[in-house]
Amino acid sequence: MPLPGLETPNPDCLQFRSELEEFMPGDYTVDVPTRKHAAAHPLAQMLFDQYDREVRSVFLARNYVTVTKWSDLDWNSGLERSIGGLISQYLTFNEPIPPSTEAGFREIDADITIHEGDSEALQCVKELLKTEVKPMVQRDGGDVRLVSFNETSGVVSLEMMGACKTCPSSRNTLKDGIERLMKHFIEEVTEVIEVKKYESEEKALERERRTAEVEAALGDSQEAVGGRIGNYTYIPSTETAKSTEEREAAVRYEEFIDG
Repeated sequence: MPLPGLETPNPDCLQFRSELEEFMPGDYTVDVPTRKHAAAHPLAQMLFDQYDREVRSVFLARNYVTVTKWSDLDWNSGLERSIGGLISQYLTFNEPIPPSTEAGFREIDADITIHEGDSEALQCVKELLKTEVKPMVQRDGGDVRLVSFNETSGVVSLEMMGACKTCPSSRNTLKDGIERLMKHFIEEVTEVIEVKKYESEEKALERERRTAEVEAALGDSQEAVGGRIGNYTYIPSTETAKSTEEREAAVRYEEFIDG
């Protein structure tokens, strides 16, 4: 019987959760952003092999897998049921398999393990991520990784993973959710930013500054080039744009952000 896909805030992502069987043993997550990284885990390889034109990325945790499709496809076309069937079949015939040691996998809590020598502020950041932030985003099929905490500037750098990575409302989650929570409980925290894979904190801060400038300049007119998620507006990226108009707006926006 196909494993049902659970909706996430990202319309291109579905979470397939198993309460009985495990995809991987222990506390691991593995982010498979493209087909060329599919060897990270056998299930990811199966999904990319079977759905080479449909699956955009895969994120695996102990008891769930989040599948991201390309934006021009429809889950209701039979894609959800088909992928759910393959995942169910995989669980039936396979034991939990850890990710490849060559895939750059990590233990799910490795980034928030408290070490001797951690400052009190860093310990608080890690504890808040563990108890509040991670459970919140994991329920929606994503995860966050603590990249760094700058003790001097008070900037917390996070990498968004899974459903969070390409979600149109990910910036709202980051700024209106995670940042507000951290600044409320930890006075040393001044800002929370997203750092993309292989991106430096300086580059991320510059991108954040430019994004804030664009949003401030657009004000209420953001809806003209973006859309509305709940009470929030967003500017689409070239990855999340759903129409020619949105894609053109996204190109102009990203050209401005990149300088």
